[in-house]
Amino acid sequence: MLIQATKCRLSEADAGNIALKERKGLLGVLFEHLSRQTGTVSIEKTFLFYYPFYYGGALLRFKRIAMLPDRDMAGTAVMEGVFGFVTAMLGTPELFETNAEPEQVVKCQFPAEEARERIALYLQKRGAGKYKNIPNVEFFEFYQLYKPHYMFMCKKNNKSFTRIVDGETGERNYRLEVVYKDFKFEKE
Repeated sequence: MLIQATKCRLSEADAGNIALKERKGLLGVLFEHLSRQTGTVSIEKTFLFYYPFYYGGALLRFKRIAMLPDRDMAGTAVMEGVFGFVTAMLGTPELFETNAEPEQVVKCQFPAEEARERIALYLQKRGAGKYKNIPNVEFFEFYQLYKPHYMFMCKKNNKSFTRIVDGETGERNYRLEVVYKDFKFEKE
């Protein structure tokens, strides 16, 4: 299946090194020392998957007030395709056509029309916060894209857990680690 995805900048080995790092903090180190449970994290299984997003770039047109000139503002935002969270974005993502297996692609839970509405509402609120006036939103680009992530099934002291690393930025995605088991993939 051909999808539009951002570039996967990390190799599986580099992402694995990030997944193996533990950030215990002072209390975690103290607890580990007192309980005498030392162990290392090992990776049992690795899986590359593509997570859906909607990207919207729009022109915000504000109503003319009295003798002031027209005000326009450009805005861009992305919406996660599974939870529906919308966040601001700077710039435009660089996309590549990627051939992915259907079992690697997370199924998007929102139709494009609803994503467009949510992004428009988010941009309206941002514009209203800046100019104290609700703008009209005119999209000049809107599309669905996918972002590569690595899922690692890890084990430490007979306890199994999931770690997810963003394949583009190299950061752990804690939100996806919690809900990974609930994802529906295109093949299902």
